[in-house]
Amino acid sequence: MLTSLDALSTKDLHAFEACWSPRWLLLLFAIFCSLIFRDFEATTRGLNAPVVGRWPLEPYFLTGLRFKSQSMLHLRDGYSKFKNQMFKVIRLDGMVLIIPRKWVEELRSVPEHHLSLRHLQVYNLYGKITTTDILLKSDLQARMLRNRLTPCLHDFVASSLEEIEDTVEVGEWTSMTINHNLLYIVAGVITRAMSGTLLCRQRQWLSTCIKYTENMFMTVLILRLFPRMFHRWISGFLPSSWITHFYLRRAKKLLVPIIQERIKDQTSPIAGYERPRDLLQYMIEGAEGDDRQPERLAHLQLMVNLAGIHTTSMAITHAIHDLCEHEEYYQVLREEIKAVLLKDGGWQRDTHEKLRKMDSFLKESQRFAPPTLLSFNRIALTSLTLSSGIEIPAGTHFSVASRDILFDPDVTPEPDTFDGLRYYRLREHSTEGYKYDFATVDGTNMNFGAGHYACPGRFFASMELKLLLAHLLLNFDFRFPPGTGRPALLVIDEFVAPLPWAKVMS
Repeated sequence: MLTSLDALSTKDLHAFEACWSPRWLLLLFAIFCSLIFRDFEATTRGLNAPVVGRWPLEPYFLTGLRFKSQSMLHLRDGYSKFKNQMFKVIRLDGMVLIIPRKWVEELRSVPEHHLSLRHLQVYNLYGKITTTDILLKSDLQARMLRNRLTPCLHDFVASSLEEIEDTVEVGEWTSMTINHNLLYIVAGVITRAMSGTLLCRQRQWLSTCIKYTENMFMTVLILRLFPRMFHRWISGFLPSSWITHFYLRRAKKLLVPIIQERIKDQTSPIAGYERPRDLLQYMIEGAEGDDRQPERLAHLQLMVNLAGIHTTSMAITHAIHDLCEHEEYYQVLREEIKAVLLKDGGWQRDTHEKLRKMDSFLKESQRFAPPTLLSFNRIALTSLTLSSGIEIPAGTHFSVASRDILFDPDVTPEPDTFDGLRYYRLREHSTEGYKYDFATVDGTNMNFGAGHYACPGRFFASMELKLLLAHLLLNFDFRFPPGTGRPALLVIDEFVAPLPWAKVMS
């Protein structure tokens, strides 16, 4: 390693000097000026709404910088003052319009070519740089999840249980950073249902799915610090950006041969051929046009894992943290699991649906620690006029403050109290009990989105969470290390996660 300028070769010295040539200094100066004078109104121009979280005379970029760690405070302040009207919050990459929940019912069914979730996803994730622009080319994976996998969800119970039982080992649970351990277990269970048995035990594939997502989000969070006009240039210097593309190439290298083999088997089946039952097969069978290209199918499969692995592992991690903090629920949930298994004679295809207390506990855990503070995210591709006469200009990026809605006393009585059986009681006293299920979305609970484009994998996630949590509860006691309590949430912009280094003991 070089320790001084004296150790530099002539070639290295010239390279070092080039970094400080006038053109690079000019570029750095341009970035600095654009940060100070950048236009934060671009995504909400034309809408007269109060801006929250900004101190008097504070430059917009400083407000956006504080939003990275204080987003929960900014949104809470805005919702408490303006919950029945729209307001704006400042992210470093622009303003976001926060709409009242009363608009959701009117907007939830607006077609994609007017209000687009996919366009906003690609916009927020800097699609061309992070390879997520594939979402604009096809929604095959979402359609197959919704139309093929979810209707036959019960067919995946036995294989998911087998994967959980084979991968959860007693010896690894003495003292651990639980989210890291759960990542690979969850990745294996999801891969079994999404891509089949050839990959679910392959460490290289599981690592590829996990590392791709982690580096993609790291790239997004870094790029949000800078104006979009410099993103292409800056991304070339980001190791996380290089690694994202590396793992995409590796994913295709691992998956394309499997896809090609399945296409061959499908067109020219040999005697005794059994059609695989997983999302990948549904995608191959449902693909048309360019979607039939093996490389595109592999890329879309990676998008499924991008959406599912980390959010599911975070949900189970939060649930275990909540169990450690509220130990009285151990007995409640274990008694329910044992009673249901005894009545059903073991795990059956629909046994997980009868774990209603666990369903309630997971929903309450998610209320306190959702994957994101904002939901029902859309961008207006065309101008829209609401029934109230308010016009939403084309290009407007808007969301709802989904976590704050669930902490509104008018929506949730005693919202600051963790009540693991809250939704169980509501369900038991309602003629429409399904409305209180973990995977149900409505005008107040939008952690999985809302409308036609609500998360298509939420029912599979609900099943997986119950199977995994039940297995853990029947085999382990978790607790926080001595002298510690529930770890704080890691909140960056609108994203919420457990602290990666937080430990539990068993």
